[in-house]
Amino acid sequence: MSDSVAAVSRYFQDFVSQADVVTSRPRDPFINRLYFTHAITLMEKYLSDLLIAEIRSNPSALRRLADTPRFHRQCLPIPKALNISIGEFIVHAMQNEVWHRVNDVKVFYRAALKVEFHVPIALRDAIDKRHHITHRNGTDLQGNAVAVTDDELLGLYCELTRFLKDIDGKYMLARGT
Repeated sequence: MSDSVAAVSRYFQDFVSQADVVTSRPRDPFINRLYFTHAITLMEKYLSDLLIAEIRSNPSALRRLADTPRFHRQCLPIPKALNISIGEFIVHAMQNEVWHRVNDVKVFYRAALKVEFHVPIALRDAIDKRHHITHRNGTDLQGNAVAVTDDELLGLYCELTRFLKDIDGKYMLARGT
């Protein structure tokens, strides 16, 4: 799973190290479902940690994010506005975002980080499958059990590694590192 890369963010390194732990462990059908959902969680962590760190440290990125449709009609009560910075308000909003909604995330990344990415169909399908596992106790809408094979699990971690490595490379390039 590990891939030597000259310049990657610590967020990508975190993803790879955690993915390596999972893919090196013995599995069974129940554990595969848990690891499958965990893979999507790792993706969400990467996406949120990277963006939030950037908007906390880069006022220009924060301003670009504030100019997205997510914040155009945002109302902020005056007492709250007097007691919290707009930056922290936006960070808090991002901390509460649902990071597997990749179409929303694409908008945030495009605006704040100047990073464009494509979400592979296999990843969209995996996010849907994770939804069944997580919110329907491992059954689909028709009540059929959702299984995760060893090959599917390893394939998801490989797909996520490619997906996040692409984003990370574009991020590092945009930052000039």
